[in-house]
Amino acid sequence: MSKFTLQPYVRRACIIGIVSLFLGCSKDKVLTITDPDIVYPGNLGSIQSAEALRIGALGRLSDITGGLQGSGSLNEGIFHFSGALADEWRSTDTFVQRDEVDSRAITLTNSAMTLEARGLQRTRFQALLAIPQIRQYSPTSVSDVGQMFWVRGWAEMTIAENFCNGMPISFVDSANNILYGDPETNVQIYNRALKSFDSATANTATGVARGDTVKWMAAIEKGRVLLDLGDFVQAGAVVTAAAVPDNFRFTMSYSQTILDNQIWALNNSAGRWMPAQNEGPLGLNPQTANDPRVPICIGGSATCKLFDPGQTRANSFDQRFGSGSFLVQLNWPTRDADIDIVMGTEARLIEAESALRQGNTTTFLAKLNFLRANFPTFKQTSNPCSATVQVTGCPTVPLLTGSLPPLTLPTTQAAREDLLFRERAFWLWSTAHRLADMRRLVRPVSEGGFARDENTIFPNGPYYKGGLYGTDKFLIVPVAEQNNPKYQGCLDRKA
Repeated sequence: MSKFTLQPYVRRACIIGIVSLFLGCSKDKVLTITDPDIVYPGNLGSIQSAEALRIGALGRLSDITGGLQGSGSLNEGIFHFSGALADEWRSTDTFVQRDEVDSRAITLTNSAMTLEARGLQRTRFQALLAIPQIRQYSPTSVSDVGQMFWVRGWAEMTIAENFCNGMPISFVDSANNILYGDPETNVQIYNRALKSFDSATANTATGVARGDTVKWMAAIEKGRVLLDLGDFVQAGAVVTAAAVPDNFRFTMSYSQTILDNQIWALNNSAGRWMPAQNEGPLGLNPQTANDPRVPICIGGSATCKLFDPGQTRANSFDQRFGSGSFLVQLNWPTRDADIDIVMGTEARLIEAESALRQGNTTTFLAKLNFLRANFPTFKQTSNPCSATVQVTGCPTVPLLTGSLPPLTLPTTQAAREDLLFRERAFWLWSTAHRLADMRRLVRPVSEGGFARDENTIFPNGPYYKGGLYGTDKFLIVPVAEQNNPKYQGCLDRKA
C-alpha cells in the first residue's frame, strides 16, 4: 500500500506571484518536507525546492479528492461535487451552489465550479512545475518524475470525466507568462491524460517501491481513460493481474491536527451532504441494499456511535431530514479515516467490463465474483465492516459461505451491463467514478458508450427542494475562465 500523509511542521510549497484561474497559494496547509519554508520563484533551484514542489502536488491532490481546498464554506473536492451531480450524494445544505449541482441545474455563476476547476488545474500545474525541478536537481529520483506525470494525468482525466467539452488547458512559461489554452473537447483531454500516464510509466526505476506504485497507478488510470474513450479491448489488456496486484492501493491520510477527512466532516459531522437513496427516483440505494461496501447508519444513533462516539448529528443542516431519517456513511467513519483513491479493485472491474464488451461472459462474471469473494482485500481500508465476521452495526453477514454472495449471470446483455455498473457503483462509491460511468451509459455507442436513455440513468422528475431536476450531465466550465481571451464556455451539452 502506498500512502501520502500530511505532516504538521511544514507549510505548503507555493509559487508566489502567478495569477490565473488555476494558480494560487495556500499557506495554511503543511506537508512532509524537512525545510520549513515557502518556495518562491527566486528560490527554485535545489533538491529541497524540487521535493517541496513534489509534495505540493500531492497536497493539491489530497485537497481536491477528500480534503479541503483552503478555507471557506464551499471548498470540498471533486469526490463530493461529482457524486452530487450523479446519484451518490444529496445536498442537505442551505447553499444554493450545492443545491444547483444536486438538482442538475448549474448556473454559470456557480462559484463551486470555479473552485473545482481551479483545484484540478492547480493540481495539474503543480506537477508540471515539479517535473523539470526534480530532473535537474534530483536526477536519480526517476520515479518521483513518474509520480508527477501520474498526478498530471490524473488531473487531466478528472477534468474530462467531470466537466463539459470546452475546458481550456493553459500553461505558464519559465518567465511566469500565462499561455492561454484553447478550449478542448474531453476526447482531446483524455488523450492528454493517456500521454501523461505513458510518461509516468516511462519514468520509473526498476526495483524501487515508488516506481512500482507509479506503474500500477498509471496502468489503472490508463485503463480507466481507455474505457472513457470506448477502447475496452486495450483497457483490459493494461490492467491484468500481472500488471496490477489485487491488494494495491494509493491512499490519502487525514488527521485532526492538519485536515479532517471532508467526506466525514461534511456528512457525519456537519450534515451538509447526505448519502443519496433512490434519488430522482432511480438512483443507488445504499440504505436499503444491506451492502457492506457502502455501510449506512442513521445520524446520532447508537449504531453510528459504535464507530465514532462523537457522531451526534441527528438532523441535516437544512433541517429537511430530521431524527431517524438523516443518513450517515460509514466507509470513512471518523475524521482521520484514510481514503483509497486508486485501488487494485478498479483493475479487476476494468477487466470485467472489457470481458463483457467482448462477449466473454464467463470471465466477466468470474472477475466480479472474485472481487466479492475477497471483500477484505478490495474494500476501502477504513471501512470497518466485514463480509465474513459479523461486526455490530454493519450490514448482516450473508448466510452463504465466503464473503459477499456470488452473483449469477443475467440472461440479457442490458441486465449484465446494469449489474456491472451497480457493482462499480458500490465498490468505487464516492471516489469520483460514478458520474463518468453515468455519462458513459448515456453516450452513443459510436462514441464508446451504451446509448441508454438519460431519464433511465440520471435523477429526473420533481426535485425534493422544489421544482424539477435539470438536464446537466457534467460540471460546467466556470465563469472565472473568462480571464482567458479564448474562453467559450461549454462547447455543447454532450455527455
